[in-house]
Amino acid sequence: MTKNSGYGIVLEIFGGEDDAVNNRVYSSNNSITNNNVTLNCYGEPHESCGIGYKIEGKNNTIIYSNFTTISGNNIIGNQNNGLLVNTEGEDTAVVRVNNITISGNFINENNHSYYDPDEDEWHGGNGIQFASDENDNSDVELKYNNIVGNIVKNNSENGIFIAAMAGDGNSHNTISANNVTENKLGIIIWGSNYNDILGNNASFNDNVGIALVLNHCNIISKNNVTNNTNGIYLYYSNYNNVTWNTLWGNEVCITDDNCVGNIYEDNGDCVVKYIRAPAAVGDGDDDDDDDKEAEAIPGYDLFIFISTIFILLGVIYVILIKKRLNS
Repeated sequence: MTKNSGYGIVLEIFGGEDDAVNNRVYSSNNSITNNNVTLNCYGEPHESCGIGYKIEGKNNTIIYSNFTTISGNNIIGNQNNGLLVNTEGEDTAVVRVNNITISGNFINENNHSYYDPDEDEWHGGNGIQFASDENDNSDVELKYNNIVGNIVKNNSENGIFIAAMAGDGNSHNTISANNVTENKLGIIIWGSNYNDILGNNASFNDNVGIALVLNHCNIISKNNVTNNTNGIYLYYSNYNNVTWNTLWGNEVCITDDNCVGNIYEDNGDCVVKYIRAPAAVGDGDDDDDDDKEAEAIPGYDLFIFISTIFILLGVIYVILIKKRLNS
């Protein structure tokens, strides 16, 4: 499948169009395997152009889609994302998509982000994008999925990007034994909890090897994270276990950016860099002592130094006045 104006391959499951109510859709045991998917979507702004698996429910629709397999494909040089899994729920839809396996794919140079003038934004360039979205009344579940044994390299944005854009239904996924190299960012998990990131090689990425953003209760273990700008980066992500990883050649080894309760153990000689936002006046944050809060305030040391100088000058002035009065 090559040089198509849209997707190379797309499996789309929709329910609830035309104001349908109480509509049920079942689609399971699908497979997309052993295809060459290359050079699709050039010149056409599109959310994904290699392989797409899209599930969208509206109104009162209920969609069940389980046990889909996407494996053994060569996904190379497509205009936007290489492989997209996207689940969405609108209105009062219920969407259940579980037990997807993405394995053994070669995903390379997907590729060239495009500019969307209508949204004034750049899009795309992820090797694998695995995302869920819902509104306040819908219920979307994307759980118990496996992304295993893929080679994901030279993509212009993220190698593997897992995201819960709204809600907490995207969780309990396993990302293991993937070779994620030479992307802008390696493995990025955004807003998705209770995932296992195990035994991956995330190396030679321009920015970060593995990152958690607004995620909780994940396990990052036995990964090889080398020669990135940042090795492992956690941002406002709490109660995660980061253990038994091999980290070397990164400019910064592990960063804990405003997180709580993370465990860092047996990561070699890696030193964790802690970043804490300055506490607001009157805040009673017991997690940071006064010294740490002081260090976080730009110019704090200079302020103390100047204040001390003025106090000393005042003392000297008083002494001189007393001497004149006594003479």
